[in-house]
Amino acid sequence: MNPPLNVVARWTDPDIAVAPIADAGARRISRGGARPRLVLATFIKRARAMHDEGLFG
Repeated sequence: MNPPLNVVARWTDPDIAVAPIADAGARRISRGGARPRLVLATFIKRARAMHDEGLFG
């Protein structure tokens, strides 16, 4: 018995393609929390710029 394969992929990996993952038997492919991580990374980047350089843009 082969259980279904679930894959959590990071959106930042440019080499990931759906077809090879599906061919390997994946039944679900998830971006995992990519959007919340992107929002948090952007927030931290802007907060550091405001703190270090006095920039607000």
